[in-house]
Amino acid sequence: MRTRTEFSKPERGSYEVVRIPFTAEALTAIALMPPQLADFVAGNTAAIRSASEWRAGRR
Repeated sequence: MRTRTEFSKPERGSYEVVRIPFTAEALTAIALMPPQLADFVAGNTAAIRSASEWRAGRR
């Protein structure tokens, strides 16, 4: 659970977890920031998924 001060300031709006599929299409449909990160993640979903599965021991 995140508890830093930015999460307790109502004037900053609300923070809501939104789960989406880890696909290029789903990632480009949201406002992931910064744009350079959005482009990198959308273009490398297979490699990122593979690395996360390897790290988790699901090779």
